Amino acid sequence: MGGGGCRSSSRQPQVVPVLYLVLSLLPLILASAYAVANQDDCNVSNCKHHGPDIRFPFRLKEDRQHSRCGYAGLELSCTEKKETKLELPFSGAFLVKAIDYRSQLMETYDPQGCIIKRLLRLNFSASPFHQTPSPQLYYGDGIPAPDFVHFIIILNCSSTELIGKAQRVNCLEVSGYQVYAVHVSDDQWLQGYMPPPSCRKVRTISVPFSDHFLSHINDPDLSIFFSWKSPNCSYCEEKGKRCTWKNHTSGSRIQCLDIPTKGVSIGQVVTVTRMCEMISKEHQITIICASPT
Repeated sequence: MGGGGCRSSSRQPQVVPVLYLVLSLLPLILASAYAVANQDDCNVSNCKHHGPDIRFPFRLKEDRQHSRCGYAGLELSCTEKKETKLELPFSGAFLVKAIDYRSQLMETYDPQGCIIKRLLRLNFSASPFHQTPSPQLYYGDGIPAPDFVHFIIILNCSSTELIGKAQRVNCLEVSGYQVYAVHVSDDQWLQGYMPPPSCRKVRTISVPFSDHFLSHINDPDLSIFFSWKSPNCSYCEEKGKRCTWKNHTSGSRIQCLDIPTKGVSIGQVVTVTRMCEMISKEHQITIICASPT
């Protein structure tokens, strides 16, 4: 009869006090408990296989994780198509392409494919996010380029005869009218701008994009980047560690932890087996030492 258990000696087994066994295994028990206590048990989640990893300070609502697994206002959810979704209190839903935990940067896009419409109504009130330049507009040391903010004038026109840096915005058009976006990089020129007689100025918005933004304005997958400042976990990421609440208590200060491993390590299994065999041999008792399958 096969098996991985430890065999007792052929001599008559002796009864070993349970207390002695407990004391013998106590160092390993304490070590294992310490390892578990110092690992974050909030699992990494995904809405789909190749979707962005969702972990602290974010929390996936569908996983019904404890509130300490995330930070207030940084909850994400999954759509019916298993896309990762961010819901801003006063700006609605955005789909998430990627999350850069080290830079604390999130790349999102509009589910309806009209990012300019979202920019017109973007409101970060009651949200930990703010709009930020796209990564390519940063210098190497992480400082934004000084001219990263540009102005876009939205015009509602009854004629297509429009000159200058203008781009037609297909997703904002209504019957009988065309909507144009005019790029303005100079504040003085902005103040003196007069639209053509056939156009009415709807609104002026400032956007942290390069002047190439207008050429892609009708791209349904055009990204907009959000960043968050609190909690600041970037220094944990730089050390190759993970960020979590200190003492596993929501609202406390944060701490850096080593990246947890899944399950029990091979080293722990080997240590338990060897200790089990030593006690069995020394005291001539039968102990089941096989690890579970």
